[in-house]
Amino acid sequence: MKHNTDLLNSINILEVAEKLNIEFNRNNKALCFIHNEAQPSLSFEPKRNMWYCFGCGVGGNVIKLVQEKNNMSFHDACVWLEKNFNLPSFPGDTQYTFEKKNRPTIHSKVHNDSKKATRPDTELYKAILEYLELSDRAKDYLCNVRNLSDGVLYKNGIVSIEDSKKFYEWLRKTYSDSRLLEAGLLTEDPCGTYKNHWWMEGIVFPYFNYSGEIINLQIRPYKETKSKYIFLHGQNTCMYNENSLLDLDNGSTVFLCEGAIDVLSLLKKGFCAVGLPGVPTLKKEWISILSRFNIEIVFDNDAAGQRAAEKHKQALREKNINVRIRDISPYKDINEMLVAEG
Repeated sequence: MKHNTDLLNSINILEVAEKLNIEFNRNNKALCFIHNEAQPSLSFEPKRNMWYCFGCGVGGNVIKLVQEKNNMSFHDACVWLEKNFNLPSFPGDTQYTFEKKNRPTIHSKVHNDSKKATRPDTELYKAILEYLELSDRAKDYLCNVRNLSDGVLYKNGIVSIEDSKKFYEWLRKTYSDSRLLEAGLLTEDPCGTYKNHWWMEGIVFPYFNYSGEIINLQIRPYKETKSKYIFLHGQNTCMYNENSLLDLDNGSTVFLCEGAIDVLSLLKKGFCAVGLPGVPTLKKEWISILSRFNIEIVFDNDAAGQRAAEKHKQALREKNINVRIRDISPYKDINEMLVAEG
């Protein structure tokens, strides 16, 4: 029996909590059912339809909530949701299929030309985030070296790959090579051989667009490689944390950073920030999104970073956007500055 996991995870998480007899206050906070506590540390996030306990660090989607609360297997939790919300299960491998009629035909030229990006396979990227977890190794780096918090990492869906061979074995067992090729997880050489695009272990950062759809994944390899961060092959991307701007008031201050780590550092401090994914110019749609806000540019404190900051400041001012460059000297980047400040 297959389960429509996308449908099940789209059920309003507060309604699911009520069915599970979890009492929550008007701020969507509840006493954690996993560990004993006097003050509520479990938080529901209706916009993302997720939950997280800041006391014990456990959280996830709707299915995970049922699993943890009822001490059930994944399959039993899906059945529970289907019965309690009158939803059908369905036969076949529908969970792993997708509509192809509006997607470009698979051809090696498309995938060997990164300028010809294909449509993102949002369903597949979501499945990857659910399959992967954030390892202790990744947490040690992000929390102890970069001084980020568990809550910020969880809210932004950060996970890691600790065994790339095992990861790709799961991918190729679950999905067709043609789908993985189109999604940017495989590449094709001139001889027609498929190769793993991410052959390394590392930390994975999901990119959600303005509408909240996941459209790309980026890995930061543990070992030094030619590229410090690597996106999926042939996929367009958006600004990192772009989705947070949708409900932000006009005139708010938004920090513009170079990458995900700097954005997460500012989020921990309570600021709103987005990151540019290593591109030399601002796309028109990004400028349009940023036009409602006051922009503070906080790029790396080196020659390349400052040149890019001046270039982007000019581009934004040409569109009558209020923008300035924030001086972070003597620190090399905003993360180092915030770590030093404690």
